[in-house]
Amino acid sequence: MEYLKDFFGIVVFSIEDDGCLNGLWTNIANESKIMNEIAKKKKKESGITGEYNVTYIEVDEKIYKGSLKIDFVNDEENTFYLLKWKFNDGVEFFGKGFKIGKQLVVSYRGVVK
Repeated sequence: MEYLKDFFGIVVFSIEDDGCLNGLWTNIANESKIMNEIAKKKKKESGITGEYNVTYIEVDEKIYKGSLKIDFVNDEENTFYLLKWKFNDGVEFFGKGFKIGKQLVVSYRGVVK
C-alpha cells in the first residue's frame, strides 16, 4: 500500500445513543469544507469497537459507501482507537483517535492499493 502524498484529515464523531456515529470531517483535499459521515454498527453490541457500514458525502456531493472497523489499543505505552475505512474504489483510510466524552476524535490518512 502507498500513502497518498501529503494527505491527511480529521473527523469528529458524535457517539449517538443508538450506537451510530455521526461524523463531521474535513481533509487537506476538500477545499476546507466540513462534510458529513454516518456509521451504523453491523452487529448490536455495546461500546464503539466493532464493524460498521459507513456512508459519507464528498465535496462533489457524490455519496460513497463502505465499511469501517474500530479497534481499541491498550498497551503499556498507548491507549487509543484504531480505525480502518474501506471503499470499493480501492481507497482506504487509516486513523487513530481518542474518545472524549460522547465524541470520538480521529486523525486519518488515506492510502491506495
